[in-house]
Amino acid sequence: MVRGPARHTGRRGRHTGDRGVTRLLILGDTAGTGFGTVTRDLASAMVERGDDLRIVSMNEDASHRTDPGFPRNLRDLVVVLGHEDGWLALGAMTDDGQDARLQLLDLARGVFTGATIPGWKPEAVLIIGDVASLKLSPWPAMLPPELPAFNYVPIEGVGIPPRWKHVWDRIRPVAMCGFGADQIEGVMGERPPVVLHGVDPHAFWPVSDRRPLTMQVGKRKHVSLRSRAECRQFLGWPLDATILFRADRHMPRKNYAALLREVAPVLARHPETALIWHCRSIDQGGDLMDEASKYPDFIAARMATTGFHDDPSVGGVPRPVLNAMYNAADLYVTTSAEGFGLTIAEALAAGTPVVGLDYSSVPEVIGPAGVTVPVVLQDNPYSYFWAMPRPGSFTEAVERLVVDRDERHRLGLMGPGHVSRFSWEAAAEQFSAIVAGAEAPAPTPVPLDRRLAALGLVGAHRQ
Repeated sequence: MVRGPARHTGRRGRHTGDRGVTRLLILGDTAGTGFGTVTRDLASAMVERGDDLRIVSMNEDASHRTDPGFPRNLRDLVVVLGHEDGWLALGAMTDDGQDARLQLLDLARGVFTGATIPGWKPEAVLIIGDVASLKLSPWPAMLPPELPAFNYVPIEGVGIPPRWKHVWDRIRPVAMCGFGADQIEGVMGERPPVVLHGVDPHAFWPVSDRRPLTMQVGKRKHVSLRSRAECRQFLGWPLDATILFRADRHMPRKNYAALLREVAPVLARHPETALIWHCRSIDQGGDLMDEASKYPDFIAARMATTGFHDDPSVGGVPRPVLNAMYNAADLYVTTSAEGFGLTIAEALAAGTPVVGLDYSSVPEVIGPAGVTVPVVLQDNPYSYFWAMPRPGSFTEAVERLVVDRDERHRLGLMGPGHVSRFSWEAAAEQFSAIVAGAEAPAPTPVPLDRRLAALGLVGAHRQ
């Protein structure tokens, strides 16, 4: 078992005053995408500002020490329990035997007593994930009664069950957006803190001659991408097409089938248009190639995957490659209800306008840099409502922007400035105050250098 040493790095947290730095245990996803991005980037920003934390992952992977995308300042701070299901394991273990389960239980309990991480035990716990994950895990029941606990929780729809109050009475909810705070308030009777996600302007920006995207390909070769055309050439995407792009996980909430259905008429009427997705083609949401095969060949041929997630030897891609994808696209298209919508914000940061739902957090994240469309509600397995586009509304919005290149350009210019207010540094400051028992500070005005960096006017890409 690898244990995170009780080593402290970074600056002393300004928020803690005479109390000293709060020792924080974070339970979260640590993968390179999705909520893993949230755990990685938020925790990294908190360590950078001086917080003393440790991480227990729900999808444990001991290779985090050699993963080039894993933040360096977190590599010695991950507590390895020895099970791939990490902090969900105690609820998932069925075939590993009673001895293994008891050993894992001892390690988990030891996190709170200082036995698992010698010399370190938490003063607060932050759980990053949805209520369904909390209900699957025995960890909430193991929390010492005196230990403050917080749930940074995505709320993707209306009508959340009042029964969730029983979870949040013990583990205080923190919303990811104003919409989520509204829904939680309806159940709890009081409004929770709101901490928005961040987008790193050093990872996602509009490429240009002034600020190219430079990355290493292979051991010796470097490429420098300065335009949409160069990004497409690097990726092997068609140079003369109007490209609709999406990058998130193919799962039921994302409604990929609705996306294909709404985009198909646009592809039929505009043969220069193509749809490219960056996700596993076969996942919880079904088989996207089967879905595409429903359409005539001349349409299905222009529905394609990037292929990265479908190749087990590759999997995801580094952020510079993802930035190239966002820059290569003309329009980011999503039919998903979101707790925040991080890939939407990343696309906007790269200067790519978005068409999404007028629902959940999506309008807050898109702001003035895209178009939202009316929805119809749909049930989900968690006893509240997701949504999908009202039939035809998404088609109309996408087609309008496919035809109107000037409007696409205008919206694209709005994106980087709009999302510059989404800052992991600000999120870290707010969470540091919350876990220390202070009122979370309101987000400060976006510093000029960050706004300029978001617009690609200053700074250089950090490798």
